[in-house]
Amino acid sequence: MNFLGFRGFVWPLAALDRKLEVQVEQARAGLADLQRRAADQARRLQSTSAESTEQARLARGALARHIDAAAHSNTLRYLGELAGRARDEEDEQRAIAARVDLARAACAALEVRRACVQEAHDSAWRVFAGTQQRREARQADLAWLGEHQRRIEAATRRAGGKA
Repeated sequence: MNFLGFRGFVWPLAALDRKLEVQVEQARAGLADLQRRAADQARRLQSTSAESTEQARLARGALARHIDAAAHSNTLRYLGELAGRARDEEDEQRAIAARVDLARAACAALEVRRACVQEAHDSAWRVFAGTQQRREARQADLAWLGEHQRRIEAATRRAGGKA
């Protein structure tokens, strides 16, 4: 469907332009969502790392005080679980970062496509506006010439009647 614009300008790519505009907005929203998820994941990883560091510090202190071996064994098992959780969270963080990079590239590609369509629109509009301006100038010239011709004919008739 064509869009009838200012003074008869028809842009045949209006539907494509609108579609690209929607796609760019959706891509930006998706990118923002992924960036929020990446930030959340980074906070979870930081929290796990901080907990792991604190637990390791406590385990070293307990070992120095010769606390019971079973409790120390449980602490070491828990530290191992924390380390595994941290590795999983790091893997998830890398996966989300890769998805963010892909989403950013897709968003940029859509923005470039939309910019090209908008540039083509602006170029077509300039051509149309120039053509319209020349047409209007020709019409004004013809109207002036017609009026000038009528005045000459009227003056000629008046002058012919006096002779």
